[in-house]
Amino acid sequence: MLEKGGVMAARLSGTFTSISLLILIISVTSSAALKPIDISVTGKLLPDNESAVEPVSTDPVLPPPIGNIVAWTMPGVQKDTSVRISNNFTEDLIIESIEVVELNGPAGWLDVGNYGPITITPADPNFYDLDVYLNVGGIISMSGQYAKGQINLYVPGYEDPATIEVYLYTALVDYFPMDIRTACTRIKLSYDGKLGGVDEAVVGGYNMNFFDDCDTTQNTVATSNSSIYIYEGSPFVCRINEQGDTVLNSGIYSACWTDGDGFKPLGLGADSTTWPDYQYGYTNLMTTDEKINVEIEYFAPLNPDTCSFIAVIEKVRNNTYDILRDVFLGEFTDWDIPSDLAFFNSSGCDSSRNLIYCIGTDFFEDSIPNNDCVPADQRMGGIAYIAGFRGNGGIISQPRAMWSAANKDYVYSTHGFEPVQMYDTMSQRIGYTIYEEGPTWADYEDLHLVSVFGQFDLYPNETITFIYIILSEYDRGAAGMQETVDKAVAWTAGHLPLGQCCFFDGGTEPTCDMLSYQDCHATGLMYSWDIDRDCGQPCVCNCLPGDVDNSGNYNILDVTYLINYLYRGGPAPIPYELCSGDVSCNCGNHNILDVTSMINYLYKSGQRPCNCWEWIIKCGLPLR
Repeated sequence: MLEKGGVMAARLSGTFTSISLLILIISVTSSAALKPIDISVTGKLLPDNESAVEPVSTDPVLPPPIGNIVAWTMPGVQKDTSVRISNNFTEDLIIESIEVVELNGPAGWLDVGNYGPITITPADPNFYDLDVYLNVGGIISMSGQYAKGQINLYVPGYEDPATIEVYLYTALVDYFPMDIRTACTRIKLSYDGKLGGVDEAVVGGYNMNFFDDCDTTQNTVATSNSSIYIYEGSPFVCRINEQGDTVLNSGIYSACWTDGDGFKPLGLGADSTTWPDYQYGYTNLMTTDEKINVEIEYFAPLNPDTCSFIAVIEKVRNNTYDILRDVFLGEFTDWDIPSDLAFFNSSGCDSSRNLIYCIGTDFFEDSIPNNDCVPADQRMGGIAYIAGFRGNGGIISQPRAMWSAANKDYVYSTHGFEPVQMYDTMSQRIGYTIYEEGPTWADYEDLHLVSVFGQFDLYPNETITFIYIILSEYDRGAAGMQETVDKAVAWTAGHLPLGQCCFFDGGTEPTCDMLSYQDCHATGLMYSWDIDRDCGQPCVCNCLPGDVDNSGNYNILDVTYLINYLYRGGPAPIPYELCSGDVSCNCGNHNILDVTSMINYLYKSGQRPCNCWEWIIKCGLPLR
């Protein structure tokens, strides 16, 4: 079992560079300052991991480990953004001057719209939006380049400036692959979130195929290519955005972040030497609107008895202060299981194991008699969902839906998944749906699998964690797939890092223990499991019933906000419509009793609203 702070700490900051995404607002304080300058980076990410060493791989340099602005642009294209500087105090904030420092890259790539002086009053509006210009004039014209700089804010009376670190990455559609391998198979990882993938000559070898394949016919894609099991795969994020547009981000097929349907690359790493039991891979991605981060860790077991799967931890984080509604999260996989019919497959599922898979087809005589040593219908590949955990409490024990479908119906005509069609299909399907092929070889199709882990309202800064496996089978058919899933569940419980488990054991606040995800779930009263936290940090419960405007305290503004919501069509309580507005703690619909309860508490020494833990104990999980 791996202890957080030991292997886990090394995993995140040891032999490769890791980027961790936080909320959009930080407090930057100079060493001599008596008060902080509150800086908000509009629409950008704030990585916080300050430790990094060179990666084991000699592939291209990984993204920088820390920074206040992380931005992307095409080579030769200027990108403009802004930094919001807020004054949250009772006196004027004066920024005497602003300094731009370019730490590398060509001279002139970084600039700002105002070098000072700037005065920000405490009155509304109490902020100033500083324009920031990146790759000015398109001076950086090559792909795959990183430029680092600083914007220093000088305030009178403070010796040191408040510093905003700036990182700019230029990228085309190209990606730089790495791979991890078990004792019998391997998979390619790419910057854009893609798993597997083949080149123009349709050469596999990094596609969950097997090293010691006994197929000696040297088949090509025209018959069956034993070097390819998974053609491509990728996580996906699908939602209707604030403008009413349906957006789908993934790394599969022709999706690319420069076209708005791919993932922006934040980082890629692989480590084959640190851990004796597995090889490790890491991909960090962001949707093109920069609102959702997808961070993925891959674990490839090295024991030959557990070599047919890759274990995956996927963390999806809302990087905004807004609730992102009805977000579908999951995994696309396109399998070309070796077959007598090129890449045409059938499919199957095992709902008791949350497993769906594609199956090779075996209809014809071997191209060289007796040399195709494994019947093609014993070769399989698929995905099995293990568990999910919400940042606002609760476990996601089952995926929403898993299905197989023909590429001719969803992919060929559009060169990829079409957002509206996929969103509508995800909305309609629950459970398992298997593509029904006909009785003859001509009825089989080129298939893909869609695994929808769920549809979620992502609350501000919430992280949802999923655990699943990618697996393939060489010669044992469905029984082998089922056995592999059972072994993978046991392996992940014993080898994945421990997380902060917060659970209720009869008290009014949760107990914290460092447990595996399985042991945490077995407590029966689990609130949350977080692989990135330990018990030196408090369990997080980010709802304050009655604080309907999410200001952090109670006042008359909560009363007026609630009245506007109830009777004047105003916005709902935030961040949680039910919990945040439940002043009377009755777990029901809001009404005038919540208003009078708040007035009585504020002005008539009435009973205080319940706290977050009390609300959970009474009303249940998740926070909502």
